[in-house]
Amino acid sequence: MKNYYKILQVDPSAEPAVIKSAYRTIMLNLKNHPDYGGDTLCAQEINEAYDILKDPVKRCNYDKKNFYKIQTGTSVKEKRQYYYMRCYFCGTINRIEFESTQTSLKTIRCGRCHSPFFSDTADVHKIRTHKRKYQRFKCSFDITIQLKFKGELYKGKCMDISTNGLRFQTETELNVDQIIKINFDHNDFQAIAKIIRIENLIDDKNQIFECAATYIEASYDKSGKK
Repeated sequence: MKNYYKILQVDPSAEPAVIKSAYRTIMLNLKNHPDYGGDTLCAQEINEAYDILKDPVKRCNYDKKNFYKIQTGTSVKEKRQYYYMRCYFCGTINRIEFESTQTSLKTIRCGRCHSPFFSDTADVHKIRTHKRKYQRFKCSFDITIQLKFKGELYKGKCMDISTNGLRFQTETELNVDQIIKINFDHNDFQAIAKIIRIENLIDDKNQIFECAATYIEASYDKSGKK
């Protein structure tokens, strides 16, 4: 597997702005672009690395496939395995301990923004059974939307939900492919989701955006932290 961070000459903890700046420097300032006499194969590799690292979802999936482990201790019983994983929402790299007896991965959360790292579809089924009278997963739940870590909280209304995603309405303007964090006001369900479709609705008073989003990770948070 190619080391995209090495190709762009950035640290794995680099912020998106740093990655963008490094890409422009390598391609243009160092004249790696074919239009400036650069090698075509080299430019393709740089573009490939930037295509992965500039996209939050692609970057997290890449990191998940390439995180490394550290073993500590002198005996087999004392050894513990640690993995480094990047949070989908805030981008923080977390050191996570995986014990051999640990089966509930959905309890693992980001140490900075407390977002889930792993999904459990059973969590979503709990949402469905919470209001059984709504057929086809239709609902009317109040939700809170956060666009970035420590950012402002916006209100919305969930219209329907499934094991793959949800449809909601909000007065907040969002963008397709935007990564957001959603908390349900009536319970502890929260999700990191990607906007896949937006429809602009206009009523008598306000402009309403109806959005469809697919889960990246979703889970119940029993700790009360959101």
